[in-house]
Amino acid sequence: MVPNAQSQPKTSHAIARVCFTGRLASMSRRRAAALVREAGGKVTTTVSRRTSMLVVGMNGWPVLEDGTISRKLQRAETLIGQGAPIRIVSETVFRETIGVASATPATPKQYSFEQVCGTLDLPPASVRRWEMLGLIRSDDGQYDFQDILSLRAIAELTARGVPTTRIAASVRGLASVLPDT
Repeated sequence: MVPNAQSQPKTSHAIARVCFTGRLASMSRRRAAALVREAGGKVTTTVSRRTSMLVVGMNGWPVLEDGTISRKLQRAETLIGQGAPIRIVSETVFRETIGVASATPATPKQYSFEQVCGTLDLPPASVRRWEMLGLIRSDDGQYDFQDILSLRAIAELTARGVPTTRIAASVRGLASVLPDT
């Protein structure tokens, strides 16, 4: 269970050395870095044994053009496997950890299957297949904004010729380190 902002002091070890991967959705990287510094931490550009937190931006996926997860995530997972105490967290958990209220309150999934396919100009059969493969999850045929971003990323990857099996493996890897996404 992730501690909430009230139970974790601003100068905790969790934010001692923070690295970011992916694009942040709720703020600029510069603003996020300023918040880390204000909380007494340091921002790094690479993941090392000294990294205390790797923040995964929620604007798109931390997936490379070939469909594999970002090098920073790969490095963090390797170091964690070797015993490094790195926390991999979503942008939302990062905001809570540094005491910044969520930029957008949780909203129910409000976009229908037809709206999503039309908005993204995706064939319905592709969206159904991606859902069957576990690349995306609707809630009784309804999707939210994060789902739309994910579907756009999947469409871009498949358009580049990335096999859905590789995308699925990356999604499973992301879900294992970021279960709240």
